[in-house]
Order: sequence, then C-alpha cells, then structure tokens
Amino acid sequence: MNIKKRINDNIKKLNRECGQYKNSSVVIFGTASCGNMAYETFKSSGEKIEAFIDNNQEKNNRIIADNIKCYLPEKFISEAAEPFIYIIAAGNHLYDILKKQVKDLLEKYNKKGAVFTFNEYVISQNFDRIRNVYKYLSDEKSKQTYEQIILARLLNCTDGFKDIFEPVQYFCLPEFCQSGMADEIFADCGAYVGDTLEKYLFYCGYLFKKIYAFEPVEQAFQALSTRAARLKKEWGLKDDQIECINKGVGDIDKKLYLAEGTIDIGGSLIKESYSDGNSECEVCSIDKTIDGKIDFIKADIEGYELKMLKGAEKHIKTYKPKIAVCIYHSPSDLFTIAEYIKKLVPEYKMKLRHHSTCFYESVLYCYI
Repeated sequence: MNIKKRINDNIKKLNRECGQYKNSSVVIFGTASCGNMAYETFKSSGEKIEAFIDNNQEKNNRIIADNIKCYLPEKFISEAAEPFIYIIAAGNHLYDILKKQVKDLLEKYNKKGAVFTFNEYVISQNFDRIRNVYKYLSDEKSKQTYEQIILARLLNCTDGFKDIFEPVQYFCLPEFCQSGMADEIFADCGAYVGDTLEKYLFYCGYLFKKIYAFEPVEQAFQALSTRAARLKKEWGLKDDQIECINKGVGDIDKKLYLAEGTIDIGGSLIKESYSDGNSECEVCSIDKTIDGKIDFIKADIEGYELKMLKGAEKHIKTYKPKIAVCIYHSPSDLFTIAEYIKKLVPEYKMKLRHHSTCFYESVLYCYI
C-alpha cells in the first residue's frame, strides 16, 4: 500500500470517530511541554478546553493555564457528565499506554468519548490545509518527506524516517550554504550554545557582515557568549560582528515565562502564562530589534516559530530573506508556518528536509 493511500485511509477513520463528538469539548491528557503546546494550539484555533488530566498526583486540582484545572484521569472520567474528546499530549513513547488507559476508564465507567493523540487530532481536523501546503513544495524530495512525516505522526512510527533522513541541518541546500557573501546578515533564533552559529561560519567561509544570536535560557546564553568570544578571537572578527542577545524571539516585545527543559536546556519553552517553577524571560521581535536588512533567518525555538515570523513580518516582506525554520514542535506547525510565510511572500520557493531518524528536526526552507 502506498503512502498516500495509507494516509487517506487513516484520515477517513479518524474523521469518522471524531464526527460522533464534533460538538464536544477537549480534555488534554498531559501537563508538561506537549500538554502546553496542545493547550496553545487549541486555544488559538478556538477549541473549547474543558480540563487537563494527568497521572501526577501533585497536579491534581491545580490550575494549569487560564483557570483550567487538572484532575486525575480516573476521577475526571468517572464523574464526567458528558462525552469529551480526550487528547493524548505527552511523549510519543507514551501515546499507546495513555490511549489505552483512557479507553479502559471510559469502558469501566460506561462513559462515552473519543480518544486521539495530539498528532492524530490536529492532522485529521486540518487535512485540507495539509494538502494545500503539499502543493507549495517545489521538489519531489520535499513532497516525499512531507508524506512520510504525516504518516509517521498518524501511526506514531519512526520506521520511515531512515528513508528521508538528510544529515546536514540548515545548510543542506546550495542556496543556504553560499560562501563569499561578505555583506550577509544572519539571525540565529534559538542559538542555544552556538552550535549552528559555528556551522554558519564554516559554510559561509567566515565571510559575513553580522550575526544576531538570540537565546533566552541563561545557562545556554553563557555558553553561547563563551563560544562567540572564542570564534571572534580565532578568526580575527570584529567585536560587533557577532551580537549575542539574551532574549527569546516572538511577535512583540514583552516579558513572558520560561519553562526549562526537563531533559536538557535546549528543550526550554516560552510560555504565555505562569506555572510553578517557571522563570521570567524577555522576548523581542525581529522587526523592533534589527534595523535594516536580514539575509538569512534560522529558527528552532520550541514551538514559538510562528510568533517569531509574525514579529519579523516587515523584514520578510521587505527583504525576502532565506528562512530555515523548524516545523516539528507541534503538529499544527506542519501547515500554519508554511501558510503564513506563503501569505507574506507568495513567490517564495519552499523545500522540506528531515534531519533525524525520530520525530524531531523537520525544517522548512524558503528562498527566492
């Protein structure tokens, strides 16, 4: 069975299941980073969110976001007075376990409801938009990559990623690794510890005008600053050629909250609302921060990419920079980011590459 048919068969099945509960509110299973992304996705799309559920006893009866409480799954389902759509928003390795838990509880208490993974629900409910983005892609490899990513997320299976794996991230296309561009200005959004910054210097042949490196996490920012200082010294760069900025990048300048990653600091999330353990962070927009042109924008900012693009609208419309933007953090990124960029600059060519053998590191490349 080919990939297109497998995708279409899964979408039809999911839509049949969802159609029975089309007026039901959503309950999000998970309160960590995936749960937060699901919440932000559903909030922006106008879904009614009834509650969070989580197996963590410490989260029980606590407000998670915007006065929406969290409950233990059994307590919530046993007392549910109406059918809900339960969305599993946790690590992919937990999808099957948590889906079974909810289905077993629905059966135990004779309750009605539908259970979907975050990926299944968002992709099936927005499949027409995904079809449209597929048409934007300008080469066959991009289309094959997109199909494989969609199928993998629907089936929660990474087997196909080995067939589309591209090892060189951000600089795999000729248009993104041109050397000798002595007047190029590069904006590295989510610079982390400077790993991409150093690769950029290698691929540009150490000829560039300016780098703006944005990183909101203090520990990562210190490592970034140390690396930038070393590179300036080693390559005889002017001190102002690399500017490290201890801020996140979004749609407007404001103070928000930072939830640091539980596995590593690279997975830290910018959040609109406060939760216990969060710290304050500053967020800025490219349009307000950078005067004049930008030639290349790279962004890997843990689900905040669309807001970054909105805050760079004037630069994108005016200067039409190359853009290498991650679209893997939320399933909605698979269509909303391409849609927004295409709306700003319809003439952009778009290519998609996947740079891992798991669900991470899908990058959309846009250029004139």
